Amino acid sequence: MTAPAPHALVLDFVLTVRHDGRGGVADDLADTAGLAVWIREHADVLGEDARRAPADERTLAAVRDLRAAVRSLFARAVLTGPPSRADEGRLPPAAVATARLNAAAAAVPVVPALHWPDDADPASELVPATRFVPATRFVAVPSARAAASGPGPDGGPFPGAGSAAGAAPEAGGPGAGGASRSGAALAGDGLPAAGAAPEAAAPGAGGAVAGPEGEPSAGGVLGAVLARAAIAFLAGPDRARLRACHAPRCVRYFLKDHPRQEWCKPACGNRARVARHHERRRADG
Repeated sequence: MTAPAPHALVLDFVLTVRHDGRGGVADDLADTAGLAVWIREHADVLGEDARRAPADERTLAAVRDLRAAVRSLFARAVLTGPPSRADEGRLPPAAVATARLNAAAAAVPVVPALHWPDDADPASELVPATRFVPATRFVAVPSARAAASGPGPDGGPFPGAGSAAGAAPEAGGPGAGGASRSGAALAGDGLPAAGAAPEAAAPGAGGAVAGPEGEPSAGGVLGAVLARAAIAFLAGPDRARLRACHAPRCVRYFLKDHPRQEWCKPACGNRARVARHHERRRADG
């Protein structure tokens, strides 16, 4: 699950409702075919798990409900002005929209995962938490010093034998030095101590990747990706730049790039100026 720039993904998602060029409103997610196209066009930013979402009626309904929630909160964000004309009277209340957004985001717990290919810089992405579990443990290998230390005062192993120098018993936890729960020798910083050899974990011992039953559905991942992007945007600084374009026939939201910007793009500004000119001429008789 990739963590894309939140404003780019969420704006693209919201702008699937747009002007159709003939004075009406078009919906790019009107049917499952449209959903399939949109997922394919955004595959790079959605990530591997989300782009596998089935473009079926169930996924379409969930995505459209989520879009309505996001557009409701966009309308709230531009409260100093009217919302997009495409939304008037069609959106859930803000409290319902917020609950819907949070539920979608929480449906798939995620963790950051590092990817570092041989031929590229390291990068991170959010992946379902069920995908990764510890797959390697370390087995203690007695060091030469510990082996030569002989028995301790009570006849047992000398303190520190088989672990890093100065390591505390397991009860101290990895952060205090000692052995891991799998018996690994750990240094004081919780990393494997010198002389600890990696051993592949046995199946069923916490080393297996979660099976299909533990994996969230691809449709759930898609909703979570979109919901998290919306939350990041709405809770971030770009929300203050959000505006609804009120040029004739336009139903778009946009981010205001400079103080005097009123329209989402120059063409809308031209239409608005022409409309104002004709309005003045009619008023003058």
